[in-house]
Amino acid sequence: MTNEKGFTLIEMLLVLVIWSIIVLLGAPLVSSIIEQQEEKHFFNQLESDILYVQNMTIGTGEYMRMHMHETKYDIIDRESGKRITRQLPDGWKIQVRVSPVISFSSFGVIKNPGSFTITTKNKKYSVVFRFGKGREYIEES
Repeated sequence: MTNEKGFTLIEMLLVLVIWSIIVLLGAPLVSSIIEQQEEKHFFNQLESDILYVQNMTIGTGEYMRMHMHETKYDIIDRESGKRITRQLPDGWKIQVRVSPVISFSSFGVIKNPGSFTITTKNKKYSVVFRFGKGREYIEES
């Protein structure tokens, strides 16, 4: 009387080994995709914050500015004293080349053109502000 409806121990171990190999090969791909999405989200947020500061300065005439630090940046409304702080992801750094303050005139023109560098875990980006009303541009270096 034999019961042959189940799997043997060797068959189960073989399946577990195959699944382990698939998981080990897939993990770096998933972490790479997560890092790419983190970068994309951060730079979208940074561009939105810069546009917010520029539009609030034009629309309300209030003096708003962004102050860049090594691991974060602050959006500061000098009139009301409100402050919004955005932390950089772990392992990222900001290096300011000219002025750590980004602000606009009431006409939307950048007051201190220049650039700063954001270093991620694997890449380096330059954020450049030119003279005039044009927005910043971000380039991978």
